[in-house]
Amino acid sequence: MWRRLALACALITVATAVPSGVADAASKSGSIVFRCGANLCRVAPDGSARKRLTKNGRAGGPAYGWVSASRSGSRLGVSFGNKAYVLDGSGKRLRGPFRQGGAALVTQISPDGGKVATIELVPEVVSPVPTLSPYLYLQTAAGGGRDTVARASPLTGWLGRRLMRADRAPGSPFEQGICLLTSNAGFECERSVAAEAGRDLWGPATSPNRKLIAATRAPVDKVTGGIALYDAKTGRRRRTLTNASRDSQPSWSPDGKRIAFTRGRSIFVVAARGGRPRRVVAGAQPVWVKRAARRSGS
Repeated sequence: MWRRLALACALITVATAVPSGVADAASKSGSIVFRCGANLCRVAPDGSARKRLTKNGRAGGPAYGWVSASRSGSRLGVSFGNKAYVLDGSGKRLRGPFRQGGAALVTQISPDGGKVATIELVPEVVSPVPTLSPYLYLQTAAGGGRDTVARASPLTGWLGRRLMRADRAPGSPFEQGICLLTSNAGFECERSVAAEAGRDLWGPATSPNRKLIAATRAPVDKVTGGIALYDAKTGRRRRTLTNASRDSQPSWSPDGKRIAFTRGRSIFVVAARGGRPRRVVAGAQPVWVKRAARRSGS
């Protein structure tokens, strides 16, 4: 468990960004918010209209280590300097820092923008030495009503208004799957939404129709691999989209036809039905939203 946690922490890194071209003022396909170096940027799915949303991130810290978005893109959930915040779609701070029990590695805002789930590293005294454990918390986007949801869950995501968490297999090699919680205020799983023998799954992203889960399909004890689709009702793999070793962090387009993901230090897009991935821009952790990218000179 602790090795996987360390790997997960290593995955939340800052990618190097490079300038890209400027194109049309809007896109019917929405736009992609992503981490560009220590900051956040927005880009059209074709790589045009790139714009930097934040300017307070620094290469030496503090930096933006996580980004999530409401379905519309009007609200962003971010981890900045290991603290959780909510920004508007243009990168302006609205709420935060939230009350925390530890360093906020993940800040996952709900699709409707009303709730924020965080994964925080909480110090624990486990004989003979202190250690850190990832706890899953839930609060309103205004910072109220904080609940402790689960211990030892290094990932989370939303299936509609319901939270998902990590769910390990009972036997060796203890593969990490993903389950839907029975209640957002409790640890128990209702059912599996993604699981596969011999694979650890990361970064669950739910399709707009809530029928499929896109996830990173990694070798056991790794956090990158290929991107695959899983049936949200049965948890079984439906389709493998990429077979690379460096892919992670998938995100669905608003129409459910494409998926953006991180490959190394760049963002790629692939059709949900399969095909050859296309590079969009340098960066990491794409979050595809309905709001269109607009022309900018930045």
